[in-house]
Amino acid sequence: MNAFLQSRKPKNKIQKTLNSRINMERRAVIDIGTNSVKLLVGDIQNTKVIPVFETAIQTRLGEDFFKTGRIATSALETTLKAVLELHQKAKKMSASKIRIISTGVARLAPEIKDLFFKIKAMTGEEARILSPDQEALLAYKGVTTSPTIHHLTYLVVFDVGGGSTELVLGNTNKVIQWASCDLGAVQLWVKYSKLADDPPGLTLLNKCRTDIRSRLLSNAKNLFQPAIPLAANTKNLITVVGTGGTCTILGCVANSLTEFDRERIESNPLTFNFLTKLCETVWTMNLSQRKTLPGMPPDRADIFPFGLAIVVEIISMLGLPSFYISTRGVRFGSLIE
Repeated sequence: MNAFLQSRKPKNKIQKTLNSRINMERRAVIDIGTNSVKLLVGDIQNTKVIPVFETAIQTRLGEDFFKTGRIATSALETTLKAVLELHQKAKKMSASKIRIISTGVARLAPEIKDLFFKIKAMTGEEARILSPDQEALLAYKGVTTSPTIHHLTYLVVFDVGGGSTELVLGNTNKVIQWASCDLGAVQLWVKYSKLADDPPGLTLLNKCRTDIRSRLLSNAKNLFQPAIPLAANTKNLITVVGTGGTCTILGCVANSLTEFDRERIESNPLTFNFLTKLCETVWTMNLSQRKTLPGMPPDRADIFPFGLAIVVEIISMLGLPSFYISTRGVRFGSLIE
């Protein structure tokens, strides 16, 4: 009898696993950002997301917009090509639903309408521009799908993108406050690149951080006012999590990763002391040196210092000794929306 039961247990476990997978729905999200177009394909069960495939194609959609006020025709063409390629990939992976969302510069540039018209004609999918509020809340929702993020009371999520930064304060039950700033890695890079030497140096870093702090206080005062006192009171057990492209690269560089490793990036907190030292080091390296940093995608080495400065200033303003990185964000939130 016991032998029979033991022989049946593995089969029962296998059957449960198969049933669990059968009950899942495969979905995909294509995210048109200021710097790149990203694809996430995942299996969904209620609010559980199992990532199956992720990739990104850099298009620098917003680069010329922040210089001239218009998106370059070449960037629109490159972005369209990337969307079509990723849409085909999602279809080949049997995604039952494919969402196309856009953030950052798409909210500002009128040329985006023509891009969306072509996407609809060629894929049959409606591209959707997320409002700042929607982007912030989806980033928060995406981060909370992670099994490694544990917050006992309060959670602050910030998402540093190419054209904007979102911040959300919540607790175990609900979102309390959120804010969005027109402040991103590509935007700052364009603004300060004409002033920057190679390396950009600490004087420009301090100037950039002063600018970042001023803009965060101006645009996200409603979030920092309640969050800073909470962070100062250790009894509140506040957890801060950064997400978005800059934070993912930061996690790769901090762990010297030669290939993407979600578990390592998300499991270990980064201290503020480490963060500030890394930021100063990066700002005193020239472009060629930054490209050789373990974990650094060479095509992101130019804008990374500016995104990193935003992260440093957010943690500095909150006054916390450490924070976590999540590789889940807007796309994960959109999958379960």
